[in-house]
Amino acid sequence: MSIWTLQSIRFGIVGLTSNVVLYLFFLGLTALGLDPKLVITFSYAIGIIGTFMFNKQWSFSHQNGWRRSLMRFLFLYGLLYAFNLIILFVMVDTFQFSHAFVQVGVFVVYVPIVFFIQRYWVFRNNSAVSF
Repeated sequence: MSIWTLQSIRFGIVGLTSNVVLYLFFLGLTALGLDPKLVITFSYAIGIIGTFMFNKQWSFSHQNGWRRSLMRFLFLYGLLYAFNLIILFVMVDTFQFSHAFVQVGVFVVYVPIVFFIQRYWVFRNNSAVSF
């Protein structure tokens, strides 16, 4: 099995597990009447910690220092969070789509993008590459 395939499978396991748990958390809290944008904020904060550790150590077996990869990871997820909020504002608040379906769509679009960014930038094992 190639390293690319192994990383893809491991990333998929981490991502699927994390996103299913966080999506159920999202659905539960929004069912209680909390605003979807507030819940997504909590979800990102919770998810960042676990997915960083699992992806660094297990998915990508990143051997370089954790500071640079953590900063890149936080930058990436900051952008993802901002785009997610914009998507919720537009699709839910403006066009009245279901927040549950919008979040599934976000997940489907984000997964391949996030894999490639993490593999080739966040957890790249080539220390010669700068920021």
